[in-house]
Amino acid sequence: MLKNEKEIELDLSDPHEPNHLNSQLYNLTKEGWCDFVLKVPEDGSAYPNTCAPVAGVIDYYRGKDYGITCDWVDRPDSYIGHTRLENPFIVESEEGARRLARPFDVVWRFADSSDIKKLVDATRDHVLESYNVEKGILTGIEWCLYEIMDNVLQHSDASCGFYMSQFTNLNRRLSLCIFDNGRGIYNSLKSSKNHSPRTALDAITLALQERVTRDESMGQGNGMWGFSEIVQLNDGSYSVSSNGAKVSFDKEGSHHYERGGFYYGLDNLGTTLVDFQLDCSHRVDVAQALKQDPTRLWLEDMEDPAGEEYVLSIASESAGTGTRQAAERVRHKASNIIREGDKLLVLDFENVNLVSSSYADELIGKLVAEIGFSVFNSYCQLRNLSSLNQQVVDRSVQQRMAQEYYNEPPMEDEDD
Repeated sequence: MLKNEKEIELDLSDPHEPNHLNSQLYNLTKEGWCDFVLKVPEDGSAYPNTCAPVAGVIDYYRGKDYGITCDWVDRPDSYIGHTRLENPFIVESEEGARRLARPFDVVWRFADSSDIKKLVDATRDHVLESYNVEKGILTGIEWCLYEIMDNVLQHSDASCGFYMSQFTNLNRRLSLCIFDNGRGIYNSLKSSKNHSPRTALDAITLALQERVTRDESMGQGNGMWGFSEIVQLNDGSYSVSSNGAKVSFDKEGSHHYERGGFYYGLDNLGTTLVDFQLDCSHRVDVAQALKQDPTRLWLEDMEDPAGEEYVLSIASESAGTGTRQAAERVRHKASNIIREGDKLLVLDFENVNLVSSSYADELIGKLVAEIGFSVFNSYCQLRNLSSLNQQVVDRSVQQRMAQEYYNEPPMEDEDD
């Protein structure tokens, strides 16, 4: 470390760390320091509700020409080094485009509606293809992210927002966080003709109510309210902080704080941080939450031209038909579609020459075992299977059922 650089220790597992970092940087710059090195423990943990706002803090001070370097960039194999919070992925860059296939556990920078669509689609599709989640989760993810991210573009006056997502297998919770360096909810609503919040806490409380918006020509004001309803019905949790105040919800109920939320305290920047967790093992009735049936864009994209059934083209969806890894992604997707949808799901094997036994077992055998014969036969159909592939699938399902119900040894994978 150079003598004119000041070290700052960070604990990215502590949700108060963004406030702590800003306080240190603010005070040290007042003392005349211009260059800083941020340090984290070798084995430190990190979560979206620290990484996204810390990325915003770094961006803010760099924008004022302060030098900030981070010691974890020399440890790219560590989790914190992997997050890229010191240099968030840009959606439109070549690097960002490649990373969209694996959107979790890294910080993203978004600046327009195209960025938002790509991030929402990537987040939803990663969950769709990687985990079995309860009904309503995927639609809830899509709805909440669109509404919260769009608020950054419409109301914050910030040039960009920061976003991170993370899935915890142990408790099957999905954590998502959006942060912006904008004017904050209080300053935004204060300019409204219809609302006059007295305090920052009053502003957040208003924003979480139905039909509250700064400008009715820009929206109906149901975004934050709908987000809150979805999370509460899911038995999830959330925290909304802006202009130094904070409103949170968890299993104990709602909590309101005049202080404790993130706040720069200068440049009239209130910032907004929305941090929420969804329990993917707990279904959520999004229609009940929103008092109307939501548009499920992710399902509509899979409908056939007549809108009568969902179609998954195995040739297009799968990275080959020889390995369990390729089949697992399609199985998760099929299982989630059956759970969420209201139409027949067609698994279309057109242009698939050969299906290995391991692929057939991972996709069809395990899917039948998971949802049961009657549900599979009612909601799923296999089409365009060659006679040879049909035999492979039949044999795989028979062996999987024998294993499930008669404790026979599992089938052995073929050598690929």
